[in-house]
Amino acid sequence: MHSTDEEAAFNDDPIEAFGENIEAGDDEEPNEELDQQVEHLHVLVLDAKSPETSMQSFARLTKEQPWIPFRLVNSSTPKTALDLEEEALFNRLSKDYKRHVSPGYRHGYKDFELAWNIEVAERFRKRMDDADNGTEIVLVNRKSYIQLQQHYDDVIQSDRLSKICDPACGRYNQLTQTLQQTRRQVQPPTGRIAENIVYRRTGLPTPCGAPTTFNPAITGNAILRNTNRQSIPWNVAAPPIPDDKCNPLANFKRGTWCVTCGFRKANHLKEESFGSKCKRNCCAHCMQLKEHDHPNGMGPRCTNEGKETSPYIHWCHK
Repeated sequence: MHSTDEEAAFNDDPIEAFGENIEAGDDEEPNEELDQQVEHLHVLVLDAKSPETSMQSFARLTKEQPWIPFRLVNSSTPKTALDLEEEALFNRLSKDYKRHVSPGYRHGYKDFELAWNIEVAERFRKRMDDADNGTEIVLVNRKSYIQLQQHYDDVIQSDRLSKICDPACGRYNQLTQTLQQTRRQVQPPTGRIAENIVYRRTGLPTPCGAPTTFNPAITGNAILRNTNRQSIPWNVAAPPIPDDKCNPLANFKRGTWCVTCGFRKANHLKEESFGSKCKRNCCAHCMQLKEHDHPNGMGPRCTNEGKETSPYIHWCHK
């Protein structure tokens, strides 16, 4: 009750406060000076608050409504009265604005957006003013400058494709007729005809004629006849596996010794790297530079005579 009394006692409206004072003094005679003060306050309130423009009212009333884009030109859905009205309004207003300039420039699409939304607001105002007269006014949706740009691009693209896809296009028919006449007039080739290549005959349907990684003359020698399984009449021979005796890196201690130069890993600098990325130009087997007769490589791949100081005896596991 205490808070209610305080709320009832507090009133920030000066006009209502004057009214309460008048009601409180009903038994007193009317005061003309008080009436003049109340009327003066009314005038001050009306002068302080300027009336809204139609665009401001439209922006306030449509603040929570979504921005509805245009209907696509090539859409399969039928056009409504709203779509036809928006298309007609766009064709009428777009002549005064430029698409290929910055939207903020003069006659850019931000000016187009302002003009469009002012027209939308005016239609809403006329609809409310002429509600009793029965005048039918088609209301359109507000648009952003991006939606206006997209609709302009959609219209231009549709016009370009319609000219290309038109079956009655004279240029298209002329091109088709020219191609047909040229094809009939061209004679068959009379140049040198390549001879047929004959590969090794195995008596079986071998895949030598199919595209392969190697030349058919090489892959044909790898095809073997399979006599054990009749469901697979041929098979491809596997490549031979090299013997460990011929492999210089068999049982090589890759973690301790370098596979490129043959020196110990601890002797390599950081800039020289190690292993397959080693940048040294000296061989640990023959103690010669890389430029001196190393066709197969240095280190474990070196075929020169080894020096007594070479660590090659420690390279491989025993």
